Parts: sequence; C-alpha cells; structure tokens
Amino acid sequence: MLTRTLFVLGALAALLTLPASSLAHGPTTTRITAPGLERPVEVIRDQLGVPHVFAKSAHDAYFAVGYLHAEDRLFQMDSSRRQASGTLAELLGPSAIAGDAQLRTFGLRRAAARSLAELSQPSKAILDAYAKGVNAWLAANPLPSEYTALELTKAQVPAWTALDSAAIIKLLAFGLSFDLGDLTNTQRLIAYQTAGAALGFDGGKLFFEDVVRSEPFAHAPSIQPGETSQPANGHGHSGWSSHGLGDAVPPATESAIAKAERAGIAVERSVETGSNVFVVSGKKSKGGRPMVASDPHLSLPSPATFHEIGIDVSGKERLTLYGVAFPGSPAVVHGTNGAVSWGSTVNPTDVTDVYQEQLVVAGGVPVATTYKGVPEPTQIIPETFRANQVGNGTPDDLVVIPPAAGVPAATVVVPRRNNGPIISVTGTTGLSVQFTGFGATPFTTAAICSRVDMPGA
Repeated sequence: MLTRTLFVLGALAALLTLPASSLAHGPTTTRITAPGLERPVEVIRDQLGVPHVFAKSAHDAYFAVGYLHAEDRLFQMDSSRRQASGTLAELLGPSAIAGDAQLRTFGLRRAAARSLAELSQPSKAILDAYAKGVNAWLAANPLPSEYTALELTKAQVPAWTALDSAAIIKLLAFGLSFDLGDLTNTQRLIAYQTAGAALGFDGGKLFFEDVVRSEPFAHAPSIQPGETSQPANGHGHSGWSSHGLGDAVPPATESAIAKAERAGIAVERSVETGSNVFVVSGKKSKGGRPMVASDPHLSLPSPATFHEIGIDVSGKERLTLYGVAFPGSPAVVHGTNGAVSWGSTVNPTDVTDVYQEQLVVAGGVPVATTYKGVPEPTQIIPETFRANQVGNGTPDDLVVIPPAAGVPAATVVVPRRNNGPIISVTGTTGLSVQFTGFGATPFTTAAICSRVDMPGA
C-alpha cells in the first residue's frame, strides 16, 4: 500500500547538497539579463541568502523565479518532476523502478496534463515564464555536482516545461490526500461482521457507529451561532469552544484499551499526521493587527521542502509577494502581499475510492469493465521503463528494463473511475482506484496569482 513515506527519497540524502547561496554572509546584488526577459531583473540576496526579485513585469518576475529555483535547487526540482512522472530510475538507477511503476500506474503526469489544459491564460503564462527561466539557467550554466556523481550529462536533463510544474503540484496534492484506506476498512468490516455473527452482536453497526466514526461524541468541532469562545483556562478544554469531552473520558478510554490488550485483543492506535492554520483578529492581538499562523507539518529534508523568495513588480503590473514556494513551481503557497497574508492546511476529506470491477479479459489484458451488464472499454497505455546504470563509468548509460513482476508492460485505465487505473487483477475480477486528483483541478489559478491589486496600498 502506498503511504506518505513513498515521497521521502532516502536515496537522495547522500546526493543533495546545500546551494552556495544558502551560505551567503552578506547581502549581494546581481542582474539577470538572460534571453527571454523583457527587461533586466535585479536580484538582491539578503544576509541569509534569500533572493528578492525586482522586475518591471510579472512575466520577468516569474522568469526570474524559475531562474533562481534552478540556480538553487535544480537537482531537487528534477527529482520531483521525475518522481511525479514515474521516471526517477532514469536519474537514480534501478532502485527507483518500483516507485516509478507505482507512480506511472497512478498517472499523475496524465492528470497534470488534464489540469494544464483547463488553466486560465494568466496561470499558463506564469507557468511558461517560469519554465523559460529554468531553461535559461540550464543553457548558461553547468549541471550541479549530483549529476556528475550519477554519470549524467545535459543530454539526459530535458528542458523544463509547464507540464513539469503541474506534475509536481499534482504529486504534492497526491501525497497529502491519496490513501487506500478503503481496502483496510473493508478487511476490518468483514472481521467485525464475522465476529458478530459468531458471538451474537451486530458487527456492522459496531464498526460504523464506533470504530470508524467521524462525528465527535460531544459537541466540540466549532462555535455555533449565539455561542462565544471562552479562555482555555476557564473550562479546561479547547480554547476555540466552550464545550468538550468530560474530564473522565480520556482515562476511561485508556483503561478500556489497557484491559483489551491484557486480554490479548489487539487494539490499533492510530497515529495521524496533520497540519494547522489559524487567524487571530486584530481586536485580540497586542499590536492591533490581525495575525495568521500556518504550519503544514511537512517533512524537513535537505534541501528544505520550501524555497523562500520575495517578488516585487513595480511596472504597470503591480505585484508584491514574500513567502515560500515549492521548488519546481512558481506559486508562493505561504506568504503575504503586504495587504493579505495566507497559509494552508490539509482537510482530511475522503477523496479516494476503491472499486471491485468485473473484467473482460483478452490475451491476458483487461480490455473492458462491465457496468450494469454493459462492457465499457478500458484505456491501455503501453509503458517503457529505463534505468540509469550508475557506477559503471559510462556517461548517460540508460537501459530499458523489460516487463516483469512489478514492472508492468502497460497501464490499464478505467475512464468511468475519473481515469483511475486498475491496480489488481485476479482472473476476471479487478480492483480500480478513483481519486479526485486524477481529474482536472484548477490548482494554479489561486496558488500562482496570489495577488491583490490595491491602488494606493
């Protein structure tokens, strides 16, 4: 089963190095005059090495963001787009084939192409400007040292495209929302129903009303109309609600779990990850200004998950941004424009479903699924996997990995399932996955154009 650990690339740890700019000791000023810019762009790196872009147009600003991302994080960006596309083995070698097969099957790059086609023209223009900036840096500079260690030259580093950025954004959303919990819950339900039938209780009711219950046992999730929040020290519960579970509930729960474990009954203790964002009104802050705090609870790799940057456009298009972006995408996902500040958090919504399919198989390939007695053709996508032969002293030595167990010859997609793939086949029965993110999602409309035009502000 895929877990969020799929996105932690331990193999990169020994290769990734800190960019030289992160070691800066004082402010520096440079000018970018690369082909493709409408006018030169000034970049000031502060004492921490954080770049601040000063441009005369949004095109030039996002061109510079791409240029700077490539300068600081090219290998990280390249790794991310290859992971999203299922081609990471072409960089790291055969050890990445299993992950490539999974990501190729789920088809995040195909999903990114659907999203890209639906984006607004301003969003597409920003993605294109960003890609041109990445490619301008690539054309004018040698590759980072990681490529030398992997025996790869520029011939194996494709030009950056808007689709690459879209694929990275899809990968991020996928890692934070996709899950195959339906499979686990189905197994649990069957176990509860089986135990209930043997012992004389309603196992299904116990499962749905207790084990996988989402609704709190007490009114606690929000402040209802007419209510007011109370200080946490006034009622002993969450500061955002005057309600909460009684003080006796937590110890009673722990006692019940302990008794079950002593009796030899396995109790699953769920450890969920999460994130948070909250806002404090200016009426509640000491300085009289509203405050926003956001903690996405993402991992802390090296280089970091985010790339800090400032953007200032002083021409006809006025734009001021400061915050962090994901290397590979121009979007300032957490930041401020001087008038509005924003962050993000994850809403644990069920966006993934697993379906049992009745298949029509021809030549060992599921060529159709049956819906209400009618065969519906599947989409069959041939796959070719390649792997870098690292360590043999031959530059750019990529070989084709033949189909085998875990290396599919093709991906089979069920159009009805939001273009989700078939992930398992047993005879004429299969399992398909439907995920919201497999369809077109307008992720960049808000995330990239994070600006508010405020005359006189």
